[in-house]
Amino acid sequence: MFKQLLTMAFICTLWPLQSFSRDIDCLAVAIHKEASGEGLLGQRAVLDTIQQRMKDKHKTACAIIKEPGQFSWDTADVKATKQQLTRYRFVAKMLPVVKGATHFHTSYSNPKWRKHMKFVGRIKHHLFYKENYDRF
Repeated sequence: MFKQLLTMAFICTLWPLQSFSRDIDCLAVAIHKEASGEGLLGQRAVLDTIQQRMKDKHKTACAIIKEPGQFSWDTADVKATKQQLTRYRFVAKMLPVVKGATHFHTSYSNPKWRKHMKFVGRIKHHLFYKENYDRF
């Protein structure tokens, strides 16, 4: 009996039945859309960047993700799949990898804003930046 309960508890922590927060849905989908091919570190870095912006702007994850021009995918109706929620829960437990990063872009794009930012690091095909306060 105890072994069955332990097994059920383990499965439930790895495979959530639903999202309990709209923000978790937004974060799970954003991680998937932006970094599903970047490995766990790349996914964690995208999460770090969104969380830093949440902190700096005092906004929810969905408000940050749905800001106009932030992402190339349609952010209007965000609903995470079970697989995306499971990946989010795993990635969210990892230690941050790009502390302070507020922006990122792929290595094959050259946004103008990057010239005014401080480079934080690169993970696979994503480059991460933070505000460059030294330039003032």
